[in-house]
Amino acid sequence: MAVGRRLAAVALAAAVAALAGCAATGPARPASPPVQRPAPAPAEAGDRLARGKAVLGRLDPAAPQRVLDGYAAVAPDFGRYVLEYPFGDIYARPGLDQRTRLLTAVAALAAIGDSEVPLGNHIRYALNAGCTREEVVETMMQVSVYAGFPRTVKGLAVLEKVLAERGGEPGPR
Repeated sequence: MAVGRRLAAVALAAAVAALAGCAATGPARPASPPVQRPAPAPAEAGDRLARGKAVLGRLDPAAPQRVLDGYAAVAPDFGRYVLEYPFGDIYARPGLDQRTRLLTAVAALAAIGDSEVPLGNHIRYALNAGCTREEVVETMMQVSVYAGFPRTVKGLAVLEKVLAERGGEPGPR
């Protein structure tokens, strides 16, 4: 188990490094303009939930309520935590654009391996945020180097399933 966690940490670090350097070292290709959104202020007490709902809502308008409803019967606080911490605090930070954050999340979730539901969600969010099918595939290819072929195969299967749901098209849904 410790080896798996170390591999996942290495894969995440490698994915972040690869994504950070891709513009400077990657092949020349037409760059899609980044989606420019004003960076929110650092987290302040009381506004984390609203900010988390807003950030996740931009990626998938129905997702914030789905998260809250999904945990309401068993652990209602957990749904709030999912919105507050990852989306209200981390995804809302300045310093990385949403596309980079989402591709990094896809890489980390694929490297972990047993995360089909969150991986599928984050692939959807990445595609909704303007990431291309090719960028998601290349992210998975990068994962293969650090987390192995079985996790990449599984990640590509999740991507294939998401694309099938969308009629093969990566655009916003």
